[in-house]
Parts: sequence; structure tokens; C-alpha cells
Amino acid sequence: MWWIALVGGLIAVAAGIAQVVRYFREGSGPERGLAGSGPAHRLVAAAMFVTTGLFVSFFSLANLVALRAALP
Repeated sequence: MWWIALVGGLIAVAAGIAQVVRYFREGSGPERGLAGSGPAHRLVAAAMFVTTGLFVSFFSLANLVALRAALP
């Protein structure tokens, strides 16, 4: 089951990177869409995706290492 967390974490990291790329492509122009979806909000959301994905990936890999060490 550790691989599910690893894949989920990597997907979150990829989504965050895509948000950062989108932020820098669009710049800081006028807001579009729903309120609270401006460029700064997207950058914060991207940072949250990346950090969460990195934590999930790290802990799933740490879980794998612990399981490998515990097995005879």
C-alpha cells in the first residue's frame, strides 16, 4: 500500500509544478473566474500541493524502508 501514497504524492507534486508554471505564464494580470482564484492564490495553492506531495512521498518511502528493515 505504500506505493499508492507514493504515486499520490508524486501526482500532487506534478499538480503543484503545473500551477507554478501556469502562474508564471499568466503573470499577475486581472483575476479570472471565481473570487479567490487570482494569481497569488494559485501560487499559494501550488506551494501547498508541492509541499504536501513531498511529505506524502517522503513518508511513503520512509515506510518502505522501515518495512524492508523489519523483514528478515
